[in-house]
Amino acid sequence: MLPLFVASVCIAAFLFWQTGKLRLFVAPCGVIALWLMLRFKTPPDGMAVTTIRSTPGAVVLLWFMAATLVVGAIVIGIDVYIIGHPFRAPLEPYHAFFYSPPFVIMFAGVYFADRLQRSSR
Repeated sequence: MLPLFVASVCIAAFLFWQTGKLRLFVAPCGVIALWLMLRFKTPPDGMAVTTIRSTPGAVVLLWFMAATLVVGAIVIGIDVYIIGHPFRAPLEPYHAFFYSPPFVIMFAGVYFADRLQRSSR
């Protein structure tokens, strides 16, 4: 947690320098709260941890979610750089069809991961 705390302090200091808002230094407090929660919730003897590979369907689901992110980024890149639709502009009717492939991939991944998990029981 120490590297995360140092990074959050550095980011908060940089943003304070850029914006002048002192409230940005509240962010490192969240890291401290997370560390305290983990420190006092973890038993002294440790905890039994299952790996991702031991959870049926988890690896399949992670691959489908990664594919969803990649396809989504490609679709946004095509929309902004090839079609020429500004990034912050309101969506047009064609976006309903254009942005559907990442969601199809995501829901297919959830379906296959669920089937794999149920078949292993």
